[in-house]
Amino acid sequence: MDDQSGEGTQHKFVDRLRSGLFTLSKRMIQRNLSRIQSNNPAESVTPRQTYDNYGFSLNDNVFARGIIAYEDEFNEKRERRLKRWENMKSKNEWTTSTNPFALKVLIRKGIPDEYRAKMWFQLSGADQLGAQISDLYPRLVSQPLAPEIAQQIEMDIYRTFPTHRNYKRHSAGTQSLKNVLTFCQFCSFGWLHSEFQFPCCDIPWNHGRGVGILDIGTND
Repeated sequence: MDDQSGEGTQHKFVDRLRSGLFTLSKRMIQRNLSRIQSNNPAESVTPRQTYDNYGFSLNDNVFARGIIAYEDEFNEKRERRLKRWENMKSKNEWTTSTNPFALKVLIRKGIPDEYRAKMWFQLSGADQLGAQISDLYPRLVSQPLAPEIAQQIEMDIYRTFPTHRNYKRHSAGTQSLKNVLTFCQFCSFGWLHSEFQFPCCDIPWNHGRGVGILDIGTND
């Protein structure tokens, strides 16, 4: 009899615990939804898309407020850095041979968006290499791929940065990423060895190239 009474008490406790957890979970969901939903009912149905400084959507980002606050606070520092870079540009000190130490200090603090592509090309030597093989990119991009590799690339371009405004479906950005991944495929051992497979989960391929397109541009 005591065992049955104990089991009944245990079942009641478990039921109360489940009910309490369900209620708590429901309250947390409602609280989180209230943070991202607009006070205007019309806007909550079709919210206006907002993006951070890098082009990523903030609508479904739980850290949106923090990101916006950080960007607002960082604007003043960003302007100071930009002025330093413009000052170096006016003095023709953008090369490592002119003032390497000052250039290194500025690079470590971050290259402004306006000059990042130019500096990457200059410091990596890509500008000189690109001039030597200017016809290689369009020639390889126009070549047909093996069906399984083409299908894998097609899958990866839409899951690389799905919340970025430049990588929406059928956009110029996704086409550029597709071209770059196709080019990289032919530049790899796959150009010479047919057994090479496209590494869909390798971050340097789709995500690395995606970031490169955002910073450097579609044609470069």
